Amino acid sequence: MKKVKLRWREKEIEGLLIAKKGEYLEIKLKSGYNIMLNENEVEILKEEEFKRSYARGGEGKGEVRIIGCGGTIGSKVDYETGGVSPQISASELVAQYPEIKDIAGVETRMLFSILSENMRQEHWEKIVDEVAKAFEEEKRVVLLHGTDTMHYTASALAFAFRGMPSPVVLTGSQRSSDRPSSDARLNLLNAIYTSKQEFGEVAIVMHSSINDNEGVVLRGVRARKMHSTRRDAFKPINESPLAFVDFKKGIEWLSKPSKPVSDWKVENGFSRKVAMVYIYPGIEEGVFDYYKSYDGIVLLGTGMGHTPTDIIEKINEMKGIVVMSTQTIYGRINLNVYSTGRLLKKAGVIGHELDITPEAAFVKLSWILYRTKERQEVKRLFYTNMANEFSMRSVI
Repeated sequence: MKKVKLRWREKEIEGLLIAKKGEYLEIKLKSGYNIMLNENEVEILKEEEFKRSYARGGEGKGEVRIIGCGGTIGSKVDYETGGVSPQISASELVAQYPEIKDIAGVETRMLFSILSENMRQEHWEKIVDEVAKAFEEEKRVVLLHGTDTMHYTASALAFAFRGMPSPVVLTGSQRSSDRPSSDARLNLLNAIYTSKQEFGEVAIVMHSSINDNEGVVLRGVRARKMHSTRRDAFKPINESPLAFVDFKKGIEWLSKPSKPVSDWKVENGFSRKVAMVYIYPGIEEGVFDYYKSYDGIVLLGTGMGHTPTDIIEKINEMKGIVVMSTQTIYGRINLNVYSTGRLLKKAGVIGHELDITPEAAFVKLSWILYRTKERQEVKRLFYTNMANEFSMRSVI
């Protein structure tokens, strides 16, 4: 890779010559954006070798392990087809985002590459195993993931580990790397910087606003994707962000994360027989017949955790565990206020007074039911604050 200064259409441009593809030169500008210029329209004024700095001890010995699980952020543009293809080798990442070398030595591992909507419990389990392996080798971890279900995977990691020796940072990209408005670069660099900090939690790092200038660090079990396309789609639910981060300036902590521990352990495994049911006007009792064989259901109730009165009897008949979360997203469950709530509580529905997100509730119940189906033990574990997934008092 070379550092170049060139003239194009009466303009002088400086940047890194990443690749030559046919008649086109791919140049990375200082702004972080990539441009493609026709070689026949370019006059090269100056060029010199750009020496990359890899991980300590040579390539592949990085202190930060970037684990690829799919998603746009782990892709590169194929200019022949106009699409994107997986890109996860350390050399390719450093070539595309050379600022990485100023933050940390990195190595990469492609675990799998799937659309995040196709994530299943078996994928969570593979990710947990891979992170545990990285911890054993004293590596920091950044996980590249599709944004749609990133908060589910973050919760799975949070519940699978009892303490962490260093953070696990998930990041993604709302906009593909072939678009000038892509958020991939800033998210990745901020995620790597965050992974170097001294704390022991699962975090999600994405844009803090629609502007391309700062990232936000969110607790994985308290974050949710709240917009389909905006770069600042991820928001903290019922708490403040952990921090704001700028890989050039540093990190500003807003609240104290959990401390790293040396005696961490992993408890992997998630039940496949857990479902989520969204309560809506006119929902019929027959909906629940399909879930008779399930070990558990998370209800997304209205308001403080309500369902139509005529289906409470059906819930009473459920053999599996029923947990209540709220479709309002913000706020907490209170089953004491209205008669339907009291009936649900009497029926054994779990969740009273919790402000856990629906996604974290689903993953937590899956984790618990993989270990026990004894009702009282499930209830005890669900009300145990295992990864800061709920608070006794909501901030919002």
